[in-house]
Amino acid sequence: MIRTRPPRRRRAFDAVPALVLAVVVLVAASGCSLFDKSVDVLYIGDSIMVQTSPFAELALVSEPGVESARTRVEAVSGTGLLTPGLKDWVGEADALIAEYKPKVVVVLFIGNYTDDDLWIDASGVPVPNEYGPPFFAAWQDQAAVLSTKLAARGARVDWVLPPPLAGDEGARRSAEMRATYEALQASTPSIGLIEGRAAVGGPDGEWTWRREGVAGGEVTVRQPDSVHLTDDGGRLMAREIARTVAPQLIESRARAA
Repeated sequence: MIRTRPPRRRRAFDAVPALVLAVVVLVAASGCSLFDKSVDVLYIGDSIMVQTSPFAELALVSEPGVESARTRVEAVSGTGLLTPGLKDWVGEADALIAEYKPKVVVVLFIGNYTDDDLWIDASGVPVPNEYGPPFFAAWQDQAAVLSTKLAARGARVDWVLPPPLAGDEGARRSAEMRATYEALQASTPSIGLIEGRAAVGGPDGEWTWRREGVAGGEVTVRQPDSVHLTDDGGRLMAREIARTVAPQLIESRARAA
């Protein structure tokens, strides 16, 4: 008598290789990668960018002609270009660009510094925390290095001119930082500038508690410390950034097409 083997019962996980193969084929056919982290716009900065970031993508896709966008925010409160002990933006720039491959990078730093971990300038001298010429000279040098790194793979780089700060000393610091970024653009014309005063300033660009919001009506744009932004201030800053970035993104997509 010929004995026959009963049919092999197919186990559930026997289908897994076929499923994996189907996914791989689908991904390959679509030209995409499950691990692709590339974005249209990368936003980096300090606490002002942190407060702007919840509204950045919505503001961008609301601009005519954009429709959709992939964005990434890398922002850490209290950091700046001369505080690598808190966050080494210059040192980490290469990795950020390699990972996210942005078409546009928006940079927003208002000038955070520290008393206990002073920056050492090119001549080996510590830069005092007094927002004088040595500080702004060192800041511009680091901004230039950061811009070069961010643009290394062809990304457009935009620096946000600082929003106004309260009081005489605040006005002096924001004016000096503004001049620093303008000098940076003069030396590197490919860098763009975005007007932070237009976002949350008064009629003449001055510091103000309240102004018209994105939906009309008067809103409070600053928190009680007079520096940080409320949600309404963040929406206004995001809208101002989007107005500059949207045409750049549209142009970049057109070139790629």
